[in-house]
Amino acid sequence: MLYAMIRARLRAEPSDSGDTLLEVVISSAVVGIAAVALIGALLTSITASSEHRSLTVNDTALKSYADAAVQQIQRQASANWQGCAASYTVTAPTNMPSNYSVALSGAQYWTGSGNSGSWTSSCPGATAPQLLTVTVTSPTQVATSVSFVVRKPT
Repeated sequence: MLYAMIRARLRAEPSDSGDTLLEVVISSAVVGIAAVALIGALLTSITASSEHRSLTVNDTALKSYADAAVQQIQRQASANWQGCAASYTVTAPTNMPSNYSVALSGAQYWTGSGNSGSWTSSCPGATAPQLLTVTVTSPTQVATSVSFVVRKPT
């Protein structure tokens, strides 16, 4: 009997049934929602990549300028060191991006002895270590700063 039922089923005419309109609409909605989610994720990735690149260029420009400042103020044979300097003029390195602005702030001076003391705006002597701050501003007005200490070359 089971064999007869299977055989009858195999000989049956194919049905004319297809997908209903409701099934087509639901499947189209699911595909549409998935496509919107994927496009949103792609756009977020592109935006984050652009922001990361901008921050990386800021950081590179900042470190390049700070290294150039230390080199010119302290490490060269004819260093630009000035005791109690209000500010320094530093030549920017050649790899600086042209559309970025750089500012070297006025010096602060170490007052104290040994491990205790503080940075102040009044100069205690011509050989006091100086704290300088470099600020780089990108074309999108994102500013990044770094501070470093220079000492009188010996």
